Amino acid sequence: MPKPPVSSIVSAARKLIMRPAQDAPVVSFPAGARLGEYGNDNVTPTVIVRNGTEAEPSWQGTRFETGVVIVNEVPEDVANAALDIYEKDGIQAAVDFLVDKGRVDQYTTSLKFVDGKLSPAGRMLDKYTGVVKRDDRDQIPVWQQDGTFYVSHGGEGRVIEPEILVRTYRNTDGTQIDLNLIEEKK
Repeated sequence: MPKPPVSSIVSAARKLIMRPAQDAPVVSFPAGARLGEYGNDNVTPTVIVRNGTEAEPSWQGTRFETGVVIVNEVPEDVANAALDIYEKDGIQAAVDFLVDKGRVDQYTTSLKFVDGKLSPAGRMLDKYTGVVKRDDRDQIPVWQQDGTFYVSHGGEGRVIEPEILVRTYRNTDGTQIDLNLIEEKK
């Protein structure tokens, strides 16, 4: 009997979140930077990150009052080193360290998202800084169209690279994703 098409998945990736300092000054994006439409605060950010996993990388910003930096797939030893750097030298030094370690799947998200969708999964410095995972109860729509894969985290679909999809998400029953079973939308 053939398996039914997959239309929902759950995240399996551990994430590192870091909240900017409350008194941090506003910073500017590099000249010519392509701003990501999902930036938590691209107008008056106190920290900026570059998502290096996109075909055309984009920049996003956030600040203490609105959100956190979130980094996917950070191994425990690298996360602990980044948290040590965060405590000693601040968020931008930790972000730069993560880039140097190849952890370039960086973006921003709101405090509301953290409160409603993430749970501690390792070392935590406070409620908004540490190792987290996305709650399993949160089913994420997934589909493909003309060979391109999309996920939707509460809005329009975002393109996701197939290798990232397979590596960081699971079927809702916890099994490995088979890309051939992802629902096709016309």
